[in-house]
Formats: sequence, C-alpha cells, structure tokens
Amino acid sequence: MNLYREIMLVLERLAKDKKEVKLINSHKGIPISYDANIQGFDTEGVIFQVHKYQVVCLELERHTYLYTDLLPSVVKAKVASIDIIASKVTLTGFAYAVETIGKRMMLRVEPDQPISVMISNNTRRLRGNLADISEKGIGIYVQASQTLTPSVFIRHSKVLINLRLPTEPTEILLDGIISHIRKDGQAYHLGINIAPDPIIKGAITSFISQRQIEILCELQMLYDQLYQGNLQQPRS
Repeated sequence: MNLYREIMLVLERLAKDKKEVKLINSHKGIPISYDANIQGFDTEGVIFQVHKYQVVCLELERHTYLYTDLLPSVVKAKVASIDIIASKVTLTGFAYAVETIGKRMMLRVEPDQPISVMISNNTRRLRGNLADISEKGIGIYVQASQTLTPSVFIRHSKVLINLRLPTEPTEILLDGIISHIRKDGQAYHLGINIAPDPIIKGAITSFISQRQIEILCELQMLYDQLYQGNLQQPRS
C-alpha cells in the first residue's frame, strides 16, 4: 500500500467513527492547535470543520499539520480551499512530514516592536534585534554588514546576551550557546540555547505570557476582518 492511500484510509476511518484529528499551525511563535472534524470528501480533497483561529493560520500559511494516534507520523497537508464563513477548509496533498513538529509546538514568541540585543564573546560585541524568544532559546537577527567570521562567532561557542524586555524595568543578562547561524536575507539569524536562572526565567515567562495574549487578540482581529470581508462578498 502506498503512503498516500494509507493516510486516506485512516482519514476515512476517522470520518466514519466521527473522531477528531488535531491540526497544528503557529502564528508569531504561538502554537495554534485545535481538534478538527472531518465533514466529507470531494474531488478537491478532505473537508474539515476547524476552529476560527485555525482558519486564520490556514489562510496565511496555506498548509497545516495533522496529528492522530492512528498514523505513525505527523502528516502535512496543503489548503485547497477555505470557507471563512462556515469555518471549513478542504485539504489536499497529504504526505508524511519530513520536518519535525516539535519546534512548532514550542511556545516561542516574536516581539511586536524591535528589541535591541547585544551579543558578545571574549573578542567581539555585536548589536542585533530580537527575532524570538522562549524559556530555552533566543533568536537574534544581526545585519550581514557585521561580518560573522569563523574566528569570531561559531556554532557551539559561548556568548553573553544583553537585552531589556518591555515587561521588565531593567536589562537582563543571559549566558548562551550558539546552536545555529544562517543567512536570512540581509541579516544573519543566530539561534542561541539558554538556561536562565529562576529570576530571569520568570522575566522571560512574563514577556511570553503577555505576547501570547496579544497574539491571540491579533488572531481574533484577523478572523473578524476575514469574516467580514467574506460576508460582504456575493455567495455562489
């Protein structure tokens, strides 16, 4: 049996038994994952009833990930069509996901305004902007004009990070280890693993919680805009 047919047989079984499947997306670092019901099958693909926040992510990303205990791995699917008003989506192109889903389920928020970050080691200091942050990691954008030579910043090397989060009155200091460096347009993206002490971890958690509330409010606003925009369009 080919893999696509294997996936479809499981989806058909879930539909017959009226069982849900979990859809997984993310928005600005916040995992957006809700149960979805299979409504039927047509020539485009499989029709799902989904949560309104999932609708926004599907409209923006045009793909999602499906998880169920009945499948051996997470499945990636593409959006064929979306009915905003009915909160229904037709998915197609089902295939087992090559990439890991773990990172998408980690709460790793992006700031809404630029946050300056200083990164340094024993030989150099660089200024960048916060890309995202979690309790275990931080992403930093550094302009490509600030050359990152192997002798200055390398993977697995130790660095010191200074930044001030909007929820905190003073600057925080973090020790970190570079996990990756990749070119991203006109900047480098540095991924850095951190293990903050309880006080600093609390400060990071507070910022993450605030951003989570703001991002969910943004999703509601985006959904309302999509809904109203589609409501005004003539229905076929």
